[in-house]
Amino acid sequence: SYWNGVSLVRPLLGVSRRSLRALLEARGIAFARDPSNADERYARVRMRRLLPRLAREGLDEARLARTAARMRRAREALERAAREACHRAVCVFDAGVCDIDAAALAGESEEVTLRVLSRTVMAVGGHVYPPRLDRVERLARWLNAGSRPGCTLGGCRFEHWRGRVRVYRERGRGGFATVTLRAGETALWDGRFHVRAAACGAPAQVRALQPAGWRVLRGLGFPLPARIAHTLPSIWRNGRLLAVPHLNYRDRALPARAVFAADFCNLALLGLDAMTPIAARP
Repeated sequence: SYWNGVSLVRPLLGVSRRSLRALLEARGIAFARDPSNADERYARVRMRRLLPRLAREGLDEARLARTAARMRRAREALERAAREACHRAVCVFDAGVCDIDAAALAGESEEVTLRVLSRTVMAVGGHVYPPRLDRVERLARWLNAGSRPGCTLGGCRFEHWRGRVRVYRERGRGGFATVTLRAGETALWDGRFHVRAAACGAPAQVRALQPAGWRVLRGLGFPLPARIAHTLPSIWRNGRLLAVPHLNYRDRALPARAVFAADFCNLALLGLDAMTPIAARP
């Protein structure tokens, strides 16, 4: 899997623990034992306890491994189809907002549609894990019904918007964290943005713009709905709004070298490689 710029790989997943242990012991290589592998609070441990009984019914480890390999092939094919569907149906904006072309998605299989919606929720909501399948299925039914009232899932708001479905971070659920950045530091904010602080000046706080910050900008004519602007990362110091990178706003009192940036970091979850500036299509 892929998350936040890091690929997670398990190259020895198809090798038995018995074989790995024998190899390491033969070569005198020390290894660590994970105590959770003996903890029956975990389903995987309880299932391993059943392996001898399953083997007597013909489901031995080799047969289970072959089944898992076949399921992996099917999953990889579905993932490819989902990535291709994202290319056809999903537009991602640099402010962490997605537009879904429901008509383009309508021709996809149900399983592909569910994967596209699940990954959209993960990307826009800043989640490591996908939402529960039954909730994604409910979202798909809403999408297919073309209902006008919006709906929510995983901290995301889905609304019909100019012939498409717009997906953006929901403002009210659970609030937003505040992160303090010192000069030159980078941090992950809200699971969605890599925020970089200016390489000069005192520490600053990164928090959602929210209505308080939007009031500072409202008279400046930014072509962005307030409900989306409220969820953007903004930079503050001592209660003063310094910058909103996605709106190209900066306090005029800042020195020219005081540059803040916030990059949406979940694009790869959708299998895409390019974003559109939010101001290009508000």
